[in-house]
Amino acid sequence: MEIVEKRGGDRSVLPVTDEVLSGLQRMADTFYEVKIIPKKIDVKDKNYNWVPDQKW
Repeated sequence: MEIVEKRGGDRSVLPVTDEVLSGLQRMADTFYEVKIIPKKIDVKDKNYNWVPDQKW
């Protein structure tokens, strides 16, 4: 168990800042531009819930 604890490292909960949200929005915009996701999303939209079509 000691080895698992050492590998796990320190963890903490941090606030989601505007800087973090801006980075996530840039990533979402890039995913949309390269067609990884089918439509633009706003990462600040608390109600957004996209479920991909399952084709398998």
